Amino acid sequence: MRFWEKVRSSFYSPAFYAGIATQPVSSAFKFYFSIAAVLSLLISAVLSFQLIPVVQEFSTSTINDFVATIPEGLALSVQGNDAYTNASSTEPIFFNTHAAVPAENFTYLVIDTRQNFSIEQFQAYRTFVWVAHNGVGFVDEGSKVSFQPFEGVESFTMTRDDVVELVHGFRSYAWIFYALLIPGIFFVAFLYYVAVLLWLVFGAILVWGVARIRGIELRFKNTYAIALYAVSLGLVVRCILFLFVPTPIPVPFFFTIIFLVSVIANLEPRAFATKPQ
Repeated sequence: MRFWEKVRSSFYSPAFYAGIATQPVSSAFKFYFSIAAVLSLLISAVLSFQLIPVVQEFSTSTINDFVATIPEGLALSVQGNDAYTNASSTEPIFFNTHAAVPAENFTYLVIDTRQNFSIEQFQAYRTFVWVAHNGVGFVDEGSKVSFQPFEGVESFTMTRDDVVELVHGFRSYAWIFYALLIPGIFFVAFLYYVAVLLWLVFGAILVWGVARIRGIELRFKNTYAIALYAVSLGLVVRCILFLFVPTPIPVPFFFTIIFLVSVIANLEPRAFATKPQ
């Protein structure tokens, strides 16, 4: 049976499921990894198509706008655990772009080396990063304000030209990001499907329970093989929802429900009656 015919039969075909018990378990694993590879490829293609324009926008207009806000001749130095600029009379200096959050008047970066960091002043600046006299304050991944002092930092000086050079260096290596994007997403997605194999131990128990209720005798290896096929409908539905439906469906145990419905529909006693278990 061809792969796509197996996919269709895995959605609904009591006769197909009755025949799984007579097949080696390796055949079920082969099918599962095949559909996992197809879905991983679909996810990597769609997400890459969505992410590449965002990265290109960031690497061109957004970075250009940011660099344009840096005053000519500006230099930031860190010496003796303290920061200074050659434009202290014009501080605080705000860095922003059109892609920031204008409705809330947030800025990406503020340089104000005239005063030490404080939570109150950080919040007043409404920024994501503040380079203060004694360290750097920033919004971390948990949306909390963190502070990193300059203690132990070697002395350095950064100018506008240094930033421009860094930007050009980033762009020159952007092709590496594009080259790794699709295989990187594919690897992460496929790793998720490998992890689902652990959940399928619970799925096999559900298969065994449904089979017992419906009077079908199955060995555990057969229940796991059936689970490998029955989960395909849920995997396809979850993949489509993930890629094309931005709002999660507010149904508890949605994936498990789809799996259980597939098992109940396909474990037909009359189909199994003619198959040796």
